[in-house]
Amino acid sequence: VLPGVVEYLTGALKLGIKIGITSSSSREWVEGHLTQRDLIDHFNSIITRDDVARVKPDPELYLKCAATLNVEPQSCIVIEDSQNGLAAAKTAGMTCIVVPNPMTTDMDLGLADLRLDILSDMPFETMLNWAETQTSS
Repeated sequence: VLPGVVEYLTGALKLGIKIGITSSSSREWVEGHLTQRDLIDHFNSIITRDDVARVKPDPELYLKCAATLNVEPQSCIVIEDSQNGLAAAKTAGMTCIVVPNPMTTDMDLGLADLRLDILSDMPFETMLNWAETQTSS
């Protein structure tokens, strides 16, 4: 599990913030990956390619996830690692933090509202304060 992920998940849980995950991968792969890392119970919604007609960069995954969480897209904060995911989140009207992985670090991620090298570079509560300034402007 990458640095900062568990802290973000537990921070959201403590504050009662709903958490969804979207993936262009299969449900079997996503749920297996999350189960192996003992993270599956942190998510209120899991939306995969099995649930939609179109995957990222189309926004359908993100819009469906927001609907299942019963939240407006503009109130969502997305953490992404790729250009396709970033494009999907922004097209859905969501704030997007990008944390590239070694395969995506050289992609054009200029649409991101914020770019971090690793999630732990910004503590969860600091990110929430930052996000509040993004949605109120």
